[in-house]
Amino acid sequence: MLDAQAVYTAGPFTVDAGGEIVMCTFVQGTNDAGEDISSFIVKQSKGGHHLIVYTLDHPVNLPPVVCPQGGQPGWDYLFGTQDQEDEWDLPAGVGFQIQAHQQFAIETHYINATPDQITASGAFGLNYAPVGSVTERASVFYFGTENLYLPPGSTQAEAYCSPPDPVQIQAIVGHEHRFGTGVTVGLIPDGGSEQPIYQTQQWDSPPFQHFDGGITLGTSDTLHVTCSWDNTGTSTVTFPTEMCYAVGAYWPSTDVLFCAASGGTSQCYCGYGTPVDTGPGGSTVPVSVTLQSGIPNVVGDPADGAPIYCAFYRAQDWNGLQPAANAQAYYVNYVTGVSLGDPNAAAQMSFYDVTPGDYVATCFMDTIAGGSTPGTGDPTNLGGATFTAVAGDNPVVPVVLDFALP
Repeated sequence: MLDAQAVYTAGPFTVDAGGEIVMCTFVQGTNDAGEDISSFIVKQSKGGHHLIVYTLDHPVNLPPVVCPQGGQPGWDYLFGTQDQEDEWDLPAGVGFQIQAHQQFAIETHYINATPDQITASGAFGLNYAPVGSVTERASVFYFGTENLYLPPGSTQAEAYCSPPDPVQIQAIVGHEHRFGTGVTVGLIPDGGSEQPIYQTQQWDSPPFQHFDGGITLGTSDTLHVTCSWDNTGTSTVTFPTEMCYAVGAYWPSTDVLFCAASGGTSQCYCGYGTPVDTGPGGSTVPVSVTLQSGIPNVVGDPADGAPIYCAFYRAQDWNGLQPAANAQAYYVNYVTGVSLGDPNAAAQMSFYDVTPGDYVATCFMDTIAGGSTPGTGDPTNLGGATFTAVAGDNPVVPVVLDFALP
């Protein structure tokens, strides 16, 4: 048991030999009043690759479910770690705040690189500071690339990203999956030469590096992230099966900061993960994705099992063939390894805790190996698929990929 004022667990889950799963577990806080968090403790069993904790603004009455990495647009990232055991005491005045009986979602990613089935679990603990003592919020940043095309053998990828606002980097760690052989991070000051600030060759438990006093990264400075892999398998690997990020903590913060190159372009997109108010939830919506045959201008082969990404937008935020300007997705999900080379093939996924209402489902298949942002040549469903979510279980929403992005 973790030595903390409040402890919450996820699992146990069974992970097959050579397999991996991402699970979301929903737990409600035992705190009767709002609290300031001054430190957190995490413990993962063998196979635990990361544990991330999010806060939600409404209760969720669901058993643990298979879920996408990265949470949902309505979830607020609290903290996370890749270490098997981690204890982080934040400086005076810096931390997190939670509401009374806070609803948490625990995202646990397990990778079983052994020849035997394993049972995996994770837990996190919170210690509280006097209420009102936290005056600066700590948050998390991600810098990297989703443009990953990794055939068998050795490969490298890199990203050059500048933040939208000045930040003070307080800690950093590399993030890859099982084929990872190294992450290096360099800071390129405006008009200056690159300075190395982080390096690891470990994918499973890379070291966290803390910077006393922080490192200033301005809007004209660049973080250069380089990742390497040795794909010992027999097929090409893409995002999100593999990843390339420098992850860390920064403060003072606006919110989770995400900067990554994706969609087949080298330009980094940066944005803050400010949660959208998605409402009280309460419904489960399954989606079935098929591919119309003979679509012209598709890049890559849909039979290769490329990742399929789907999102729900509110119907009022949809404008004809695409989301309205500045509209935000309300729910997201993806599935990997499903071949759509056969006209009768379909990819299945379910969206959980959806608030009843009118939505448009939009999906695409990442045949260009550009990650979660669609790019030229990716098949998508032009115009989206409209549906109404009701409380409880819903009928399957059919989505047909019928157009390749120009």
